[in-house]
Amino acid sequence: MRKVLALLVAVIGLGLVVILVLFALLHTTYLTPLTNQALAHSRFSGLSAESVEYQYPLHLTLNNATYRQGEQTWYLPQLAFSVSPRLVKAGKLALDTLLIDGLNIRQPQSLSAILQTLDIGQLALQHLDLASGALSARDVDVQIAHPEWHTGWLPYGNIQLSAAQLYYQGEALNQLLIDADYRAQNSTVYGASFRWRNANVSGQAEQYSHGWSLVNVTVSGLDINDADTLDHALAVLAPLHQHISHINSLDLLSSSFTLAGAQFNNLDASLENLDLTRSWWQQSKGYLSFDAESIDYLGQQLISATAKLHFDDDRLTVDDFDADFKQGRVQLSGTIRPHSATLQSLQISGIKWLEDTPALAALAEKIRALQQLSIAQLDINRSQIIQLDQKPYWQLSGLNVDGQQLELIRNGQPGLWNGELEISANSLSYGPLIASQGVVNTRSQKGDWQLERLFIPLEQGYIEGSGRWQLNEDGAPWQLTLSGDGLPLASWLPWFDVPLTGSGLSEFNLDAQGLSASRALLTHSLSGQLSASVREGHLALTGQPVRPPYAQDFTLEQLTVSADRGRLTLRSEALSGPKMTGSIRGEIDLVNPSQGHLWLRMHSPCQRLDADLVAGDYQAGNPCQPMQPAINTPPETSLGTD
Repeated sequence: MRKVLALLVAVIGLGLVVILVLFALLHTTYLTPLTNQALAHSRFSGLSAESVEYQYPLHLTLNNATYRQGEQTWYLPQLAFSVSPRLVKAGKLALDTLLIDGLNIRQPQSLSAILQTLDIGQLALQHLDLASGALSARDVDVQIAHPEWHTGWLPYGNIQLSAAQLYYQGEALNQLLIDADYRAQNSTVYGASFRWRNANVSGQAEQYSHGWSLVNVTVSGLDINDADTLDHALAVLAPLHQHISHINSLDLLSSSFTLAGAQFNNLDASLENLDLTRSWWQQSKGYLSFDAESIDYLGQQLISATAKLHFDDDRLTVDDFDADFKQGRVQLSGTIRPHSATLQSLQISGIKWLEDTPALAALAEKIRALQQLSIAQLDINRSQIIQLDQKPYWQLSGLNVDGQQLELIRNGQPGLWNGELEISANSLSYGPLIASQGVVNTRSQKGDWQLERLFIPLEQGYIEGSGRWQLNEDGAPWQLTLSGDGLPLASWLPWFDVPLTGSGLSEFNLDAQGLSASRALLTHSLSGQLSASVREGHLALTGQPVRPPYAQDFTLEQLTVSADRGRLTLRSEALSGPKMTGSIRGEIDLVNPSQGHLWLRMHSPCQRLDADLVAGDYQAGNPCQPMQPAINTPPETSLGTD
């Protein structure tokens, strides 16, 4: 018994000696070769180190380590790990901590494949440089608690990451910081920040089944110059943000960029509850507000533009849109739908639209494309429009418009369906027609549109009129009464495609009525009478080879145009001038106006003009000289046409 006890004591003593020897070796130069020898006979046979340090109880640090796997060789300035007391978990070597410092890697999938063979409590990578395809990152520090690999090279887990720079196809994210709980589902970014395009970006994000939602994100100082656009930058970064499907809250501060053809300068904007997988019209309780130093779009500029927009159920509600535009100001509030607009208020003051009137025409075309348009309160004050792009030139200055409860388009048909409207202008002109202090008063109730007063003072006369247009009745019957005096003859001639120029003052009276529901109804129903006269008249035929050119002073006592269901009959009385007699007569059916005739005859001893203005046939000559050949002009008169 004593011998057995003595043997047991000797074995225990020997074991303690061996342990003490091994423990002593851990603090000597023998540790490095022993460690390399042990690694050479393990699954990590490609790993070796220039020096190895030990810390109690189970922590090793490998300095200037090298790992060879196949054709790949990795240099690891420092590799440190603490072995778990359990040593093995689920068939894997268990490490409480693993630190890799200074690694430069081009295939992160290979590193992930190695790390997946370990059970790691805390993984840390420091001063990591990464390059994989179009993605690169430098000076990356990352810590992952309890990393779990399933698919992809980035494991799930609690992640804290920082990087001096993340670079992708020309776009750089600098000073990147991320604190996140990354899971297969329902991941959370507790905080993230970086610099991009001179902007500071920070915020949080949450993952849902439909994608990621941005929460409390702020972008400050974004600056993308004219040579680039935000659309392009976002397209480049699409792989990094393509899974973002929702904005819970996003603030843009002091940012300048071009997006969707619009250039924003010094923009502050707030976006809330927007679904990025849907169009603006498909949002549910979305919100956008903005304040911009300027916005440039399609050649037009808004200055100091502000607005609050609400998106919900195929509806955009505009609260307090306010902007300086064309040296004036525009204010608007109301509701806009894809094919309709219901405005509570539209106020325009001091606008001077002096150029680029095609843009104004394009805007009018978009408005006419609406199915419904109503404005509860319309105010236009001290505004000016000048059209110099094509003849006849025209302008409105000192324009004032006051409208109440206006319904301007119904079922795609423009007109004053309801409301009251008063229009005035300090000065206006159309071609040679010049007027001042023009006034229009009109009202409508349930589609019964009445022109109560039209009065336009001319330089040497006036135009006045009244009328009615029953938009609500079958066929949309209308009637119009106009009269005027001092109207320049030159203002009439541009309506007709004839090689004639003239001057003089005309007086006229018009009573007309018809149906307007369609062009066919209009041409079959136009009835009424126009009587006109011209004093101090002068008419010249342009472009003919007659020498001297044909020109004639004249007076027209009366021209009568009678219309009966689209058939026009013209007769003149006392067309005369110095030693000249003449006449105007004709018949035109608006259903087929090119087959009609409008004859003009002016004869004097040494000048003659015989013309059919519809057919474009002209005979001009001087009986005192040999007859000149006829002038044939294509029959393109606009009588009875659009």
